[in-house]
Parts: sequence; C-alpha cells; structure tokens
Amino acid sequence: MLPSNYTRVSEFVIVGFPGLHPSFYQLVAWFFFFIYVTTVVGNFLLVVLFALERSLQKPMYIIMLSLALSDIGFCTVALPKVIARWWWDDAGISFYLCLIQKQLIHYFGTLNSLIMMTMAMDRYLAICYPLRYTKLMTNRTMSLLTAMSWVSAMIAPGITTIQSSQMLSCADISSQSRVSFSIAMFSQWKTFSTCSSQLCIISLYYVPRLLPPLLNPFIYCLRTKEIKASLAKMFEVNENYTRVSEFVIVGFPGLHPSFYQLVAWFFFFIYVTTVVGNFLLVVLFALERSLQKPMYIIMLSLALSDIGFATVALPKVIARWWWDDGTISFHTCLFQEQMIHYFGTLNSLIMMTMAMDRYLAICYPLRYPMLMTNQTMSGLTVFSWMSATVSPAIGTIDFTRKVAFCGPNRILHAYCDAVSLTKLSCSNMAAIQASSIGLAYFVLFVPFSFIIFSYVNIIVTVMRMANAQGRLKTFSTCATQGCIILIYYIPRFVVYSTPYIPNLTMTSDLRIGLTLFYSLFPPVANPFIYCFRTKEIRAILGRWRQGWRNSRTEQSKLNTVAVITR
Repeated sequence: MLPSNYTRVSEFVIVGFPGLHPSFYQLVAWFFFFIYVTTVVGNFLLVVLFALERSLQKPMYIIMLSLALSDIGFCTVALPKVIARWWWDDAGISFYLCLIQKQLIHYFGTLNSLIMMTMAMDRYLAICYPLRYTKLMTNRTMSLLTAMSWVSAMIAPGITTIQSSQMLSCADISSQSRVSFSIAMFSQWKTFSTCSSQLCIISLYYVPRLLPPLLNPFIYCLRTKEIKASLAKMFEVNENYTRVSEFVIVGFPGLHPSFYQLVAWFFFFIYVTTVVGNFLLVVLFALERSLQKPMYIIMLSLALSDIGFATVALPKVIARWWWDDGTISFHTCLFQEQMIHYFGTLNSLIMMTMAMDRYLAICYPLRYPMLMTNQTMSGLTVFSWMSATVSPAIGTIDFTRKVAFCGPNRILHAYCDAVSLTKLSCSNMAAIQASSIGLAYFVLFVPFSFIIFSYVNIIVTVMRMANAQGRLKTFSTCATQGCIILIYYIPRFVVYSTPYIPNLTMTSDLRIGLTLFYSLFPPVANPFIYCFRTKEIRAILGRWRQGWRNSRTEQSKLNTVAVITR
C-alpha cells in the first residue's frame, strides 16, 4: 500500500536542459525526433530481415534480434516525452505515468546490459572455442539465454520500484539510495569482452544512453557479411532484368500530340498548386503555436504526404508531355512505384486517423481533450508514417525477387505502378498479382471500413443534436470531408476491381484518367477542404494580411514625411 504522502504530488514537471534558451526548443525537438525515427527504422529493418531470411536464424542473430527489440522499446518509452517537452513545451507528466516510465527505462537498461553480456559470451565461445561453439551455442541455447535476459531484467527494476515507494517522501532514503546504486552497478559492470567495434558500443552504453540504440543496427548487424549478403540478395536483380534497362511511359495512348503542351501545363499547374497550398500549411503550423493541436498535427501530416506524392509522381508526368520525354530507367521506375504505393498507403492511414479524431471530437466532446492529446496524435502520426512502409516493402521485395522482364517496356500509365509493371512481365504473375491485390484491398478496406463506421456514428450523433444551426454546421463540415474521402476510395475500388469482374472492361485512357483523378485531386483540394475553411486558420491569415497592410501604410507614411522634410 502506498504511503499517504504520495497523494500530495499528482504530477511532475520534466525540466530537460535547465540552461536551454526557448529559441532552441524546436531545434532540439527535431534532433530527438530524428534520433527516434532513425533508431526505430534501423532496428525494425533488422527484425524484418530476421523474419524473412531463414539463413539469419542463428544464435548470433537471435541475440541481435533481441537487442533490436530492446532498443525499439527503450526509445519508445523515453523519447516521445522528450520530444513533446521541447516541441509543444509540454513538460507535465502524471504521477503514475512517471513511475511506469521510470520502471520501463530501468527495465530496458538492465535488459540491454544482460543482452550485451550474452553477446560477449557468444563471441567468447565463437573465438576461443571455435570447434566446440556449434555444440555449445545452439539456437535453442541462445533462445533460452535471451528469454532469461528478458525475464530476469525485471528483477532489478522491480526491487527499485518497491524501494522507491518511500523515495519521494520526507523520510530518510539513504538506505534505499544505496540499494538502488548497488543494483545498478551490479547490472552494468558484468559485460566487458570481445571485438573492438562492440567494445566501443559497450563503452558508449555507460556514458550516453541514447547513442547505442541508434548505432547498434550498424555496429552489430549491418556490418556483418551475412546481413549485407541478405540485403543484396533481397534487392538483387535477376539476369532476366538486364534485358530491360529502361521503360517508356506512354501516358494517354489516345492523346493527340497537339494537346501535349496543354496537358503538360495543366499538370504543372496541379503540381504548383499542390506544393504551394500544402507548404503554406506547414509554414502556418511551424510559426503559429495556437495551431499545434491534435487536429492540425494530422493535417500537417496529410500536407507533407501530399507534397511527397505530388513530387514523386508529377515531375515525370509533366516531362512526358512537355518535352515528350517518356523514358525512365529501370531502377528509377521501381523506386517511383515503391514511393507512390507508400504515399498512397500513408494517405489512407492518415484519413483513418483523421476520421477517428472527428469521431472522438463529435461523439465524445467532453472526453476528447483527455483522449486525444498532442502526444497521442503525434504517436498515431509517427505510427502511420512507419507502418505505411510495410505493405509497399513486402510488395517490392516480392516483386524484385520473382518478376522478370524480357522485352516489352512500354508502360500504359502516367507513372510506374505495380499493376502496369506486372503486365509487362514474362514471369508467372498469378501468385504475385493475388498478393498485390490482397495487400491493396487490405490497405484500402480496413481504413475505409473504420471511416464509414466513424461517419455513421457522427451522423447519428449529429441527428440527436437539439441545436439546428449546430447540426447544419457539423453536417457541412463532414460533407466536404466525406466527398474527398469518397473521391479517394471509390475510384480506386473501381480501377482495382475491373479486371476481375466479367464482361466489364475499361479503356486505357479511362483507367489512367480515373487514376490521376483520385490520386491528384485530393492533394489539391485538401488544403482548402480541411484547413483554409477552419476559423482558426482564416483568422491567422486575416491577421497576417492586416499586418502586411499596416506595414505598407506605415512605410507609405514614412515616405511621405521624408518627402515633406526634403
């Protein structure tokens, strides 16, 4: 049972760097955000490699997998609050969350120390007893040692947590401090053994605590021959590939050359409007602290995603009709295909998150500020950007390992995508087409189903409102957002389903036109639908315009005074 004096403190305030000037807060937040993303992506890549490559399922890589998962856990526990401290100046943390964070940080710290000890033992046996190593260190033995590390790592933090039940009281805590210090030293000084690069990381582990999770994927894994060979094998190009060194993007097959310049100018206008409109939102979010709220965090994410998609797809579309340059190299085409599917998946996840935000705001208005905080929305946004890589990565790995191109290289599309490329392959595409369509429908149906669920509940809630004006206002906001969502999803379902519906055909021009419509119209409309129609952004833009007018008036007065003086 907790002492009564615990109730005197309901939350703590994380100070961070006491001497840091507020002007550097955003810079420090971006630095730690970069550290977090690099750490998670690097270690997650090792987990995916281990899962896909059976040749890596050996004792040494089992412990490396354990280290990667531990590093992801430590950074996920520690860094989001660090980032929030300087990004939104959100230093408050509740009493129990602070205790949980402390417990988990000490747990992963202890676990990393035990993993490094196990890794050192593995290297010791491999180098000092090479003939007996295969018998002494099997997959089963390493799995047991790893499981023991994960379980026994709970002991030291558990003892310190029990001891800390008196640490924040006014009582004498000298004995508890000695116990905690002894446990920490015991768990940290068991590890020193083998190999220069590993010794560097082990030394760094006891000085700064965030650097090892960032460097571990490179020091322990990406430098090993087997993992480099697996990566090369995963992305190697078959001999059949060399028969096609470049593709030719046809665009609209029925378009007369006299319209090429007009079409190029049209897509150039789409590109400039998309980038400028969404970039303005990014600038607004960066400069106006009043916009740093959950709703605008997800809008910022959507703006960055739209800029990314337009930048990946449209320059080549414009070049195709502006300079009649339809050629694209083999590897550039594969990269474009990967990024287009990535941003398509990302937009789908962002729209699902946006629908969830509106669902909570309208259906649970009183609980919304507690359920959807800046930290929660930032976590959902980062999760969307990271998880969006999974589906395209699976498709691309499967594609590069099993698909061969033997001659035809004319892509009946405005850019490279999986559907167009599979039609040019001379391999048996039945299994790959089935997996690609399955992934596409999963990425579309799961978010779309949740969006439908959210909007149905929103409509039911709005219909129960007594205020007719409020009901009409909510309906008008949701209607415009619903139109964009329908434009994004419905044509996609039509394009993907047409080849599998008997007696239903679609011309190449119509298919390309529909694809470009559902891909490019939402990025152009999103800044106006989601952002510029909101009162806060209109008020900020009005304030900026008024300030600009006032500055011009003041300058005009100064010029007039100067002329009169002369």
